[in-house]
Amino acid sequence: LAALSLAVPGAWAQEAPQRIEITGSSIKRIDAETALPVQVLTRQDIQKSGATNVEQLMQTISAAASSGAVMSSASSGATTGSISSISLRGLSSLRTLVLLNGRRIAPYGVGFTGDSVSVDVGSIPLSAIERVEILKDGASAIYGSDAVAGVVNFILRRDYGGGELALDAGNTQAGGAHNRRASITAGFGDLGRDRYNILLSASLQKEGALFGRDRDFASVGYNVEANNDPTSGHTFPANILLLPDGNLGGNPSAPTCPAPFAIDTPFTAGSGFCAFDPSPLVTLLPATDRASLMASGRWALSAALEAFFEASYTKSKQRVVIQPVPLSFAFALPPNNPLVNTAPWNGNYPAEYGALAGTPHGLGSAVSTILLRPGTPFYPTAYVQSLLNPGDALPPLAVLYRSNETGNRDITDHSSAPRLVLGLRGQAVGWDWESAFLRSQSKVREQVHDGFPANSLILPILNSGRVNFFGPNTPDVAAELRATHFVGDAFTVESTLTSVSAKGSRDLMALGGGPAGLALGAELRREEYLFDPHPTIQTGDISGYGGNFLVTERSRRVDALFAELNLPLMKGLEANAAVRFDRYEGVGNSSTPKASLRWQPLPQVVLRAGVGRG
Repeated sequence: LAALSLAVPGAWAQEAPQRIEITGSSIKRIDAETALPVQVLTRQDIQKSGATNVEQLMQTISAAASSGAVMSSASSGATTGSISSISLRGLSSLRTLVLLNGRRIAPYGVGFTGDSVSVDVGSIPLSAIERVEILKDGASAIYGSDAVAGVVNFILRRDYGGGELALDAGNTQAGGAHNRRASITAGFGDLGRDRYNILLSASLQKEGALFGRDRDFASVGYNVEANNDPTSGHTFPANILLLPDGNLGGNPSAPTCPAPFAIDTPFTAGSGFCAFDPSPLVTLLPATDRASLMASGRWALSAALEAFFEASYTKSKQRVVIQPVPLSFAFALPPNNPLVNTAPWNGNYPAEYGALAGTPHGLGSAVSTILLRPGTPFYPTAYVQSLLNPGDALPPLAVLYRSNETGNRDITDHSSAPRLVLGLRGQAVGWDWESAFLRSQSKVREQVHDGFPANSLILPILNSGRVNFFGPNTPDVAAELRATHFVGDAFTVESTLTSVSAKGSRDLMALGGGPAGLALGAELRREEYLFDPHPTIQTGDISGYGGNFLVTERSRRVDALFAELNLPLMKGLEANAAVRFDRYEGVGNSSTPKASLRWQPLPQVVLRAGVGRG
């Protein structure tokens, strides 16, 4: 990766050392070391990483596992909406809490359909991040049940004075995945002198696509030495099976198997079948455009009272292009699909099969069956006769087809994420306290451009005998197949999180290692979720979407109380205990305790232990 950067920086506002809150604890302290293991990525670390977005940054964290995480490229063949999520310790993004300045973010709401929990970190602009704190231990007693695997807290820049313009341009040595980014940041006022500070930031980013064909290591999916064959039997020219038993078949073009939708591999050599390797056509990195606007401010209303706000709006679109859809009896039709009660999709031969009409064809019912009968123009008579004994009657064929005539699947996921925080913080009667209102939303819209035919439209054409599965079609038939496309918004998702929270911490009696600390807090939260698929998606009629998705609209209230006690028993020895009580509407109550210990016998040695439940 080659990159060129230009930055004209401003200056940071200078503040005296103050008590801060570390991820995983509600007690403010000057010492950033706690009994829980927290990894901190500074702004300098982020710049040195070479990452161009948050997804790439998280891939540099050893605790962030690929298992359970969802990359934006996973939308190649799955309904993820191009989400980028984080999985700590391989426990999945459902159990990894993502925070922005210590507060929640509305979940993305798409995931693997039904995932209304995971957060899209792609919506966080990299240029606005000051540091990232990764808590590698479970924190359910502090934050709730979705922090079982740990917490990733993105801290945005603040207390900035002056202006900064940053321009970045990068490209890869082998081409593809180029990156262009521009950001501008301006800060006004000094909190100590002017009693206020306002930070404004805007950024634009454009990332180019990268396909499997662009890299040698990804251009071929099968591996003979590892006996790994992820290729597909749905090809063009199509593979066929002779009915009724389906144990005999092949491909009329084998072993030539003309690319790009049919190849002969070491696994198919001598079998008479062809294979399709999707690897060259898979989107490794989607083409992405992102824009973000962010503002934050602090006002010193008095020596002991401060008002603050955070406001942000991010918008992105990611385009994914992958191989054409496969079509055959291997794919099920949902019960409410228009074709399930009609032959051959109901499991029987249709009327035009004469004596066979109404009898089972052996491929199963409610599936996307494609049959080719003898006597139709494109039945491969000579090839089938070569597979039969002399004098055998020509049988119907089951076709395993790669829909080349409908083209590559082409979608764009549009997402936006508005977020607002309003709050007060201060000191009173020995307590450091803070109260805030949070409103966060995530809106996603998946737009289909090409390559997703409607089963109820294309399957009757494919079963008509007028389609050539082994060579070029006439312009009229090609146009008829192209006209079966679904075009438009496949689904929209809106996830909303509204909360009011208050917490406070204070010092208690002095112990051998310093003052004991106590924190108390409460949170009232309402979560709303709407998944609204297109009516055609609800019937499972769009090939390539893997089934049917129905409208889901839910909301719930979550109430929480939490407490934490920190005991510096002696110099270098600290104990901590926390407990949280949550009440989830419609689910029930949950109490999550935790106790931890930190001992530093030498400056170079730290020992930690913890026990908790989530």
